[in-house]
Amino acid sequence: MTEYRYPKFPVLLPVAIVVIGLIGVTVLLSGASVGVGDVALVIDPLSGTVSNPVVGPRWFLKLPYQSVIKMPYSTQYLILSDGDPNADFSSLMCFSTEGIEVTTDVVVRFGIDVNKAAALYQSYPAMNWEFTTINSITSETTKGITKNYSWIEIKDKRTELAEQIQLAIRTALTDEPSLKGAIINVEVDLKNVGFPKRLVDELQSTVAAQQAVVTAENQRKSAIILANATAQTALIQAEGEARAQIARAKGEADAIQQIIAVVGQDGWATYYNMQKLKEISPNIDTLIVGSEGNFLIPLK
Repeated sequence: MTEYRYPKFPVLLPVAIVVIGLIGVTVLLSGASVGVGDVALVIDPLSGTVSNPVVGPRWFLKLPYQSVIKMPYSTQYLILSDGDPNADFSSLMCFSTEGIEVTTDVVVRFGIDVNKAAALYQSYPAMNWEFTTINSITSETTKGITKNYSWIEIKDKRTELAEQIQLAIRTALTDEPSLKGAIINVEVDLKNVGFPKRLVDELQSTVAAQQAVVTAENQRKSAIILANATAQTALIQAEGEARAQIARAKGEADAIQQIIAVVGQDGWATYYNMQKLKEISPNIDTLIVGSEGNFLIPLK
């Protein structure tokens, strides 16, 4: 009787396929990736532990039953604004020393320390630290600082105010126990600081009045300067005229002395009288001197 042996490979092939399939499924369930700007945390539900962070970009392996949480660690924004479509909350309503409402947009930029990402996740499994704690600290800190400034100081010292708020928020976020010191690189901007309309109107009126006072003062100074210049000009002209008259008088005196030296005192007296007669008698051609008309003096 002939013994027939079946080939072994048809039996091994299904086994190999099953094994390869199991390996593939295991690799598929175990493989994970994390992208640029994110950090991955592997959560083990059996041990209740959270792994050290895996910083992207990279591929990594985990056990099939473990889950992966991805957390951004690059710059993030918390925006409080009524006008920004990307805002997380409405503009912040603060108060000045006088109790006047001050509306401001606040932008908080921050990052996460990857070395403390696991501790931060354990404090906030819902990963809502931005919309709870950071928002609360930002709002309360800003309100606490603005109330130390008058509304005029808030308007005029915005840079100083922003620096104080930024420093205070940084300190508060660092000291907050639940954040585990994971919030870093905090920067704060104040934008679109607004006041009630009545104050804006009063401010505009005050500025207009101040400008009017300045204009009037400038006009007064200009008038004084012009008057001084005019008076100075008149004084200079008068001094010049006086000097001219003195010069003319000196010239005339020198001329008289020269005439006297030539014709004598009597001759000068006769010449002088004739000149005066010409001045007082412009329409007389001839002057007759003496009762009998024995002197004829032509005047022209």
